[in-house]
Amino acid sequence: MLYEVAYSEGLSRWKTLLRLPLLVPVYLFDFLVQYLLWTALFIGWTTVSLRKKYPGWLFAAATGTLAFQARYHAYSQLLTDKFPSFDRETSPVLLKYDDPPNGSLSRWRVFVFKLILVFPHLALLTLLGMAVFVVTTLAWFAILFTGRYPRGLFGFVTGVNRWWYRVVGYFASFNDSFPPFALSASAGPGRGASPVVSGIAGLFLLGGSVAFITTAVVLSNQPDEATVDYAALKAGDAGAAYTALYGLGAEQPHAIRLLRVTDPDTSLATSLGTPATSRVIVFEVQIQRLAAGSDEIGRGFAGLDYDDGRSARSVGATLILAGGLPAPQELEGRSVPLRLIFVIPQGATPTHLTLHPPWAVKRLELNFR
Repeated sequence: MLYEVAYSEGLSRWKTLLRLPLLVPVYLFDFLVQYLLWTALFIGWTTVSLRKKYPGWLFAAATGTLAFQARYHAYSQLLTDKFPSFDRETSPVLLKYDDPPNGSLSRWRVFVFKLILVFPHLALLTLLGMAVFVVTTLAWFAILFTGRYPRGLFGFVTGVNRWWYRVVGYFASFNDSFPPFALSASAGPGRGASPVVSGIAGLFLLGGSVAFITTAVVLSNQPDEATVDYAALKAGDAGAAYTALYGLGAEQPHAIRLLRVTDPDTSLATSLGTPATSRVIVFEVQIQRLAAGSDEIGRGFAGLDYDDGRSARSVGATLILAGGLPAPQELEGRSVPLRLIFVIPQGATPTHLTLHPPWAVKRLELNFR
């Protein structure tokens, strides 16, 4: 792989000053090109897995796209004033890959194994990418005052880009030469223990990342739990009311307050036409929005678990009234009363109330004692 950027002794101050707005059309085009590139890479991996070779036409398309991205990235990093185009001959940015070996690419290294091997590269390049951002900012001021990109900083950014495109070529299976951990153009492929050490580190990093993400997902799905005195709630004891806060620090934080329960509600049982073998339970809930906005309460907002003497069962709310109107209903105002209406067997014992606000990641689980 060859990556070079011709150093310019003089860069345009006004083009540097307006670089961000000049980048907008190229950014939008590159956003679309990304989808085509990933499609090409997927086809390439599949072909290498089946035939141990990279199709010539696909290699030309993928490397041509990467070359355009290299020109775009160099332009965005202020390495050149030449607006990125499809004409690679007149561009000061050169990215060129050797043709893939015909019929000798490794099938078993495709994607998963190579992802493990390049993971340490990606971790280091992430840190170097932060440094490139700082360097580019410093270079922006330097060009505005002197009209030149400092040579030392120029070499660093070019080296980081070179490292990146080596890793991309290896991961894309253009070749099976393990990329070196180096910025220089003269660095050869990683040999000896380098791929082994990188693979071991990649397994640890990838495994740690998977474990971290899995743990975060599991914890985020863990409900907020509390225990409430059902008898006191039924008696209207103010001390039994329970308040949960959701979304504090977000744009639309809320407070949910369980006030009381009517068990049974004989008036509603009559109007709902509930059979004598069932009874109606009504939970009164107050939702208070602590910031401006609006939310919708749907039928899936609440569920009730009960014990009928033989087994534990669950039931969704038969009816939810938000401000006196049946859900689904848009909540208007800062404070809205809800009535959660459930129908359960006559002798059943409520054990658990679940509230799942649409604006909250976690459910609220209230156990009754």
